[in-house]
Amino acid sequence: MYPYVRVFLVCEQRLKDATELIEKDDEARDMLHLQKPTLMDFTEINLKQMLMEREAAIILHNLGIGDDPGEIRPTGIKATKRP
Repeated sequence: MYPYVRVFLVCEQRLKDATELIEKDDEARDMLHLQKPTLMDFTEINLKQMLMEREAAIILHNLGIGDDPGEIRPTGIKATKRP
């Protein structure tokens, strides 16, 4: 089997697992009459996570046990290579 076929199969399985998990979450929310999260909710959660990582880095640097926060990039941001 070619390596890219394995990668495709793993990605396909992950997508299937994620879809099943989302469906189960939706069913549970319907049973409990809870609101389902929107895409904006997930974006907001991701931004809060990045801010918390940055704040933690600043606190550790101020205590003298962390790296310079100016050199630390949040994990959610990836560099894009432009032509």
